[in-house]
Amino acid sequence: MDAPPHGAFLPKTHLRQEPVPFAASAAVLVIDMQNYCSHPAGGRWRGSRGDGGGGGSGASNPSPQPGAGGALPTDPPGGAYYWRRLASVVANISSLQAAARAVGVEVVFTVMASLTTDGRERSLDYKLSGFHIPAGSWDARVLEAVAPVGDEIVLSKGSCSVYVSTVASYLLQNMGITHLLVVGGLTEQCVESAVRDFCDAGFLVTLVEDAVVTTSAAKQAASVAAVGGFCRIRDTASVVAEVSALRPWRRVPEPTRAPWASRAMRVAPPQGGTTTPPPPPPQSRLPPPAGVATSYPLPRAVAPPRHTVALSKPFSLPPAPLPPALPPSAAYVRFEVYDINGIGRGKTIPARHAGRPVALFLGATAVTAASSLAFPPEVGAAGYPNTALLPDWATTTLLPWLPGPPVARVVCEQAGADGGLLQSLPRTVLRAQLDALAEAVAPLLGAPPRDDGGSGPVGGSGDGGCGSDPAPPVRVLAAFEYEFTLCRVVHDACGDGCGGLPTTCGRLVPAYTGIDVFASAQTALSAAFTADLDAAASAIGLDVLTINAEYAPAQVEVTIAPHWGVAAADAAAAFKGAVKEVAATHGLAATFMTRPFPDGGGAACGGHLNLSLWAGEDGSGGGAVNLLDGPALPARLSSLGRHFLAGILEHAPGMAALVSPTINCYTGRGEMDGWAPVTACWGVDNRSACVRVKPPPPPPPTLPPCYGAAAACATGVASSSPSPSSEATAATTAAGAAPPPSSPPPIGGGTFIECRQPSAAASPHVALAAVIAAGTDGIRRRLGGGLPPPITGTASAAVRATEAAGGGVAVAVGHRLPGDLPAALAAFAADRRLADALGEPFGRCFRAVKAVELHDWESARGEGGVDDAELARRLYAKLL
Repeated sequence: MDAPPHGAFLPKTHLRQEPVPFAASAAVLVIDMQNYCSHPAGGRWRGSRGDGGGGGSGASNPSPQPGAGGALPTDPPGGAYYWRRLASVVANISSLQAAARAVGVEVVFTVMASLTTDGRERSLDYKLSGFHIPAGSWDARVLEAVAPVGDEIVLSKGSCSVYVSTVASYLLQNMGITHLLVVGGLTEQCVESAVRDFCDAGFLVTLVEDAVVTTSAAKQAASVAAVGGFCRIRDTASVVAEVSALRPWRRVPEPTRAPWASRAMRVAPPQGGTTTPPPPPPQSRLPPPAGVATSYPLPRAVAPPRHTVALSKPFSLPPAPLPPALPPSAAYVRFEVYDINGIGRGKTIPARHAGRPVALFLGATAVTAASSLAFPPEVGAAGYPNTALLPDWATTTLLPWLPGPPVARVVCEQAGADGGLLQSLPRTVLRAQLDALAEAVAPLLGAPPRDDGGSGPVGGSGDGGCGSDPAPPVRVLAAFEYEFTLCRVVHDACGDGCGGLPTTCGRLVPAYTGIDVFASAQTALSAAFTADLDAAASAIGLDVLTINAEYAPAQVEVTIAPHWGVAAADAAAAFKGAVKEVAATHGLAATFMTRPFPDGGGAACGGHLNLSLWAGEDGSGGGAVNLLDGPALPARLSSLGRHFLAGILEHAPGMAALVSPTINCYTGRGEMDGWAPVTACWGVDNRSACVRVKPPPPPPPTLPPCYGAAAACATGVASSSPSPSSEATAATTAAGAAPPPSSPPPIGGGTFIECRQPSAAASPHVALAAVIAAGTDGIRRRLGGGLPPPITGTASAAVRATEAAGGGVAVAVGHRLPGDLPAALAAFAADRRLADALGEPFGRCFRAVKAVELHDWESARGEGGVDDAELARRLYAKLL
């Protein structure tokens, strides 16, 4: 047998002496600094004054006055030394706590306390020693001078060892703690047990030797010497200096005492009299972070590698001014752009460098859903460069579900090779479409009032006629409603070797089985996940409206409140990313792939787009009016709305590849009796149509009094697209919009439309840009006059009836939509108006990505070994 490498088994004691590297990886462990043993009236000392006490204590609150009425207790033996040392120990612990809280170092407490009323769960040693301190009693509380702040953890232990009798190790590991700073008492008992046990468990331990207390100088010296081989030994001053030099990583709650805390405790002097209490901890040095939901706790850091050694850096960049929108607590910043599939890509950098330019590979967003680079021609022609990311700092939010120090995310656009904006980037394309829509609508807002059902140009001659009054701003209010599938990863051959991620050696299966749409019991199967998702969404400014089980195994639908303009697509992309990342914290893989399990039956995962058009200054509803809303029933659609709708229907075949962008999107798409649209038709609140026009619902009925109830019960309907309402103006009436009701419903405010063509797999920026481009073309060309009537019944029945009568399907129920991705790409290429509106750079990039995707698909099919369903999961499920 060969000899081991030289030095392989040599001790590495230098690692034990390293200072704490990160605030996020350290905790102060305060052991047994409680009233029972650290207060003159505590149960350990009460018997020494003839007032009972001893091992157990049920006193609720003795409210003692140290120094009044005689000398301090000196029994049991060692009491005099203990009290002399305790005053300085308490002061030292308090100063260390203050330094720790100021930079975000966790402070954790232990107390001796029974969990049961009779203490039956205590260790044999505690039973023999007579230690029985009822949980919640005054004796079991932490000494007021060093009491917990905010939600700091207090662990009750029933033995000498905190490691043995609590879940401390489990909690510390969950919080990413690797370094413990140990203080408290007694030194040779509970403190020494903690040092040894946590060292053996893989923690790096520092004993703060002048912040621990026992009953004699000999015991103190012997114990400190005995644990020298297990830990680093330092004094309070050096540890406070070390901790204070750490970079703060999160805001800590202001130092307020726990609710049960009594008045300030004074530490007793050795021989009677009084002393002033230790100074209170200083206020946190960090201001509150912007935009963080206080109900969602920030997670702790992942433990850094144990072999990390602090090295001096030969070169370091000077600090740069930080963006004002960056939350002060952020340790890192994720600069993120959304690619052609809506997947976030970018770079994460330390927050101290957030004010510096950040560049990304020019072709990073031209990537297939299977992560193959497409390399559009202009990328290669420019030499495959990096170009600058352009952060929109107004989008900055913290991502509280990520492990480790806080990470902020900012949505970016990107510079092109020519120095301007990258015109193929979906977010840039969407902003251009929003501008084009406003430009198309603005001339119509000053025309005379009319609503002729869409025949003829809106606003008379169409020359605007606005006079000197500027047109009010035009906005799009939109929201996507998403369905997604929760999966587990099954490792057939590799065990868990691929880390639980969906890779080629892991097979995805539904997280749970059965199809039970809207069933409460089915929805409850994902309740823990969706609760965390709701909290995560709230933390980044998204408001979850509804959650329900959908019509496929482990399929969930979640709707979120709408946003204005580009923020609607940003919100949808952020939501999809949050779903996947929060699911990973539950050991699940979430996918927005359209049909991940086609053999399991049920419906596809949709990404339906709800939107309405608004004119007015105030995005909150004051002074704004819904431009789609008209007076005529049943659709209650204005003439401008009819033009917009007609444009969407005309371009629906050309949009197919953009809103259903994968091969898997077309699995089962041709089924006439499904709810996925097969023709470019519309209907009034009709789920089978391609576009579902949703006029305001009638008031809900009132339930009669139940079982003698005095008041009737009223119900409200939650919608994923609430619309602000306001007074109508002459300008909006000219566009064919009806005055809003004098008393609008609390949710709603006029007509909106639901585009049912988009799949959940589509990029929200691309889908919204395509729909707006199509509707804008309808407004410009006044297509509303040729709008067919809405279908009644189901679309499939309308198609069959038309075919049976020998009529033209395209005339009655709209053009057939493409049945596969190659046909959809051909339809996009043939729709020159739509392609020109989105721009040639975008078209080239999109076609290049789809060409690589189709090539990958055919190559993989040629290799054989798996069926199409499994192949599609391997190509799409991981990233979509």
